Amino acid sequence: MWFPAVGQSDPMRFREAIKICSGCPVQTPCLNEAIANHDYVGIWGGTNERERRSLRELLQANPDVSPRDLIPKVRTLKRRRGWRGPSRGTDDK
Repeated sequence: MWFPAVGQSDPMRFREAIKICSGCPVQTPCLNEAIANHDYVGIWGGTNERERRSLRELLQANPDVSPRDLIPKVRTLKRRRGWRGPSRGTDDK
C-alpha cells in the first residue's frame, strides 16, 4: 500500500505506486483487504480510491467474482467519456 502526502495529488506518483504493486506477491490479498475494510486512501492492491469504490459496487452485483478479475472492467469503464465512477457515499458505510 502507498499513501500520498497530505495535499499531494501527483498522477505520476500514483502510476509509479500502481506499477510497483503489479509485481507484489500479496497484491490480491491486499486488494481484498482494502475492499473489505472500505479503505479509500492510497494505493492498495494496485488500485486507487475510485477504482476500489467501483470494484465494491460491481462486486455487489457479481459476488462470486474476484475483485482482481473486475479490475480490467473498471479501467475500461473509467476511460469512457463522462464516466466518473459510482457516486460518493453510496457504499461508504
